Amino acid sequence: MAKNTAPDFGNGPAPKRYANTRPKPAASLVLVDNSGSSPRFLMGRRSMKHVFMPGFFVFPGGRFERSDNSIKAGLPSEDETLIHAQAAKTPSAGALLACALRETHEETGIELENDALNARYLARAITPPGQVRRYDTRFFIGLCDSNALSPTSSTDDELSSIAWIGMDEMPEGRIHRITELVLKSSLERLERDPALSKTVKTPTFRFRHGKPVIEYD
Repeated sequence: MAKNTAPDFGNGPAPKRYANTRPKPAASLVLVDNSGSSPRFLMGRRSMKHVFMPGFFVFPGGRFERSDNSIKAGLPSEDETLIHAQAAKTPSAGALLACALRETHEETGIELENDALNARYLARAITPPGQVRRYDTRFFIGLCDSNALSPTSSTDDELSSIAWIGMDEMPEGRIHRITELVLKSSLERLERDPALSKTVKTPTFRFRHGKPVIEYD
């Protein structure tokens, strides 16, 4: 595992009030329409009522649920091995992807089957210690045609303003630093592997000893 000091994540360790909060497993889907001159991403704005990242534009996703274990989605064996190696006690790779697909449906109205999506593991982000909410989030990336997938609305009131957004359309001041880093990882992945057919090193964004680092597996 290679490691290097990362740019500021924009959300460092918080006061010790929540120092013992353990990160919960979560998953998110970076859905990309790469058919035009530049990629467009499916994103929505989190409610201001949320304690965690209120008002920020994010990819659909959320906390892992036990029911996700019963709908395991298929992933290339290399991705499954990597996710298991990162943390042996984490939910299976297929269950995490099922979580991302379920959350995408609940938050955008778009129902997807991975057989058509061909999703790949993209990145991992662990909320730093001290935050009121902490998540160990696995991000998956998948390609699609936005003309065939029209978002409707969030069935659980998690997201609003759901839309396909290009890099030159990102709302200023409403994109969290971690989301920016995942977007950057997506663009780098698409440049090197536009068909998502290869196994590449994946970044983990986390804090160690109070400092942000990126580790590559």
